[in-house]
Amino acid sequence: MAVTLRKLCERANYLYGMRVLAGGEGMDRPVQWVHVLEDAEAADFLHGGELIFTTGIAERGTAWLTGFAEELYRRGASGLVVSRGPQMGEIPEELLDFCGKERFPLLDLPRKTKLVDITRDFCGQIFLKEKEEEDIGTVFKNLMHAPEGMSRYLPALKNHHFDIRGKYWLVAVSADCGAERRPERLRQIRQLFSRRLCDLHVQGAFFEEKEEMYAVLEHMEGEELRRALLQLQKELEGIGLQACLAVNGQGELKDLPACFRRGTSLLKLAGKRGTTPVFYEDLGIEKLLISVEDRRLLEEYVHAVLGPLEAYDQTKGTHFEEILKMYLSFDGSVQKVAEASYVHRNTVNYQINRIKKILGRDLGSMEERLRILLAFQIQEIL
Repeated sequence: MAVTLRKLCERANYLYGMRVLAGGEGMDRPVQWVHVLEDAEAADFLHGGELIFTTGIAERGTAWLTGFAEELYRRGASGLVVSRGPQMGEIPEELLDFCGKERFPLLDLPRKTKLVDITRDFCGQIFLKEKEEEDIGTVFKNLMHAPEGMSRYLPALKNHHFDIRGKYWLVAVSADCGAERRPERLRQIRQLFSRRLCDLHVQGAFFEEKEEMYAVLEHMEGEELRRALLQLQKELEGIGLQACLAVNGQGELKDLPACFRRGTSLLKLAGKRGTTPVFYEDLGIEKLLISVEDRRLLEEYVHAVLGPLEAYDQTKGTHFEEILKMYLSFDGSVQKVAEASYVHRNTVNYQINRIKKILGRDLGSMEERLRILLAFQIQEIL
C-alpha cells in the first residue's frame, strides 16, 4: 500500500518542527508524491494523492489559503503544508474549520526549515515504499502463475508483514477505456482503492496482468469489503471513470491461484450484465462454468446451440438471438416480449416461429430451453 501521511510525518516534528494544525483524522491518507505549489490555478496539473507545500510567497496575508485548500481538497490532494514567512499572518479560523470538517490535513512548517530537506526526505520515503509495493506485487503475481513454488515466496511475504496462514480476498479490476488510456485509468483506480484501504487499515498488494489489475487484501470481513467496493464504485463514477470490479473469492494463500484464474471471466460477466462489483460467492451455475478450464469446450457448446442463429443474424441483419434471450427470460411470454420491444405480439410470434425453424428446436420443451439458457450463460463469461 502507498505510504500514508502519518507514516511520512513520524519524525517530521522532531527533525523539521512540523505540526498538525487541523484535519488530523485524515493523516492516514496515502501520499503519491510531494509538490510545491503557490497558485491555486496550477492545481489543474495535480493527479491526486499529492502532499502540497506552499510558502505563500506570491500572496500577501493568509486570506487566500482557505480557497487554496478547498481547491486542493477538490483535486484529491492528501494534505497541505504551510511554510509561513514574514508576509503571512495567523492561519484563518475558517481554514482550520474547513480542514477539520473535511479531515483534510493542514500542517505548519517553521520558516527556518529548508523545503529542499523535508521534500527530499519525503520523496525518498515514497520511492522506498513504491519499490516495496512493486516487489510484493511481483511476489503475489508469481504465486498466481507458479503456485508449486509457494515455499519460495513465504519469506518475502513474512518480511512484508503478511500473515502466511491468513485469509485473503482477490479482487479483479478492469477499466472501460481504450488501450492508450488504460494505464492512466488503472493508476487512478489504484490510487482511490489504496485510499479506501488506508481508511480501513487493511493491508494489501496490487499487481497487473495484461489489461487487468488485481488487489490482494488481507484480513477483511466480507460485508466490509462489499461496502468498500460499493463506495469505490461511486467514487469512480463521480469522476467519470467506468470500471468493472469482481471479487474472485477468499481463501488461504494456496487457494489464490484458483481465484486468479476466474478473474477475466468474472470481469466479462460484470461487463455484460452491467452490474459491478460482482462477487463469485453470489453466483449460481456460473460458478461451474467459470471453473471449466478448457474454454474450447464452452465455445463449442455455444456454437452448437446458438451458432445457426448467430449466423442468420449476421447475414440478414436481424436480432433474433436477442429476441430469443428475451423470450426465455420472460418464461415464454410473447406478450411481455412485445411490450419490452415495443412491437405487436403478432410480430413476436412470427419471430419466434422463425427462430424455431432456424435452430430446429422445440422451444416448448423445458429440456431445450435449459440447453439454450445454458448457452446464453456461457456467452456471458467468454
